[in-house]
Amino acid sequence: IEKIAKQLKDLPAGRQEKKIDVILSSDLLRTRQTAEIVGRELGITPLFDERLRDVNVGPELNGKHITELGKVWGKKGETSFEHYMRRFVNPLPGGESWKDVQLRMQLLMQDLEKKYQGKSVLFVSHELSLTMLEGIAEGRLRKDIVVKRMKKVITPGEVRSLPFSILPLNEDFELDLHRPYIDCMVFLC
Repeated sequence: IEKIAKQLKDLPAGRQEKKIDVILSSDLLRTRQTAEIVGRELGITPLFDERLRDVNVGPELNGKHITELGKVWGKKGETSFEHYMRRFVNPLPGGESWKDVQLRMQLLMQDLEKKYQGKSVLFVSHELSLTMLEGIAEGRLRKDIVVKRMKKVITPGEVRSLPFSILPLNEDFELDLHRPYIDCMVFLC
């Protein structure tokens, strides 16, 4: 908790005086406990949302060690980059793909933009969910999300500042400036 409090104070210039208005957390036990402790320190009652849960790995692998996931999801001869790119489209049996997590984060952010516009929200969640949320907020391509994640994964207790506004995204959650505009019109006479 001391680590989180220090990081909140050390945010980039102009952000450290920004008051936290809302704490929004995954409803899973460990994140819930963390959010409650941080909430007591900041005098804010956290809110819990299942959309902030970690990637659903399916009933067969839920609760298993990460090496068990690798046995199912791994592919011989595949680079780490290829592996992570494939995870966007290939879910584990009965679970989610990374694209599914992106969709959850996009829908969450659209709801929050309406509900908490102009407010500062502290998210307490899981690495992959936060990585996808950050990628959507920054309008990153999937390959750029993977490259950034391979270089600097979000660590437990890490605080990052993330300004957000709804961006026009395509079906792969990538920035698409043509999205809100019409590229072609057909007139039927």
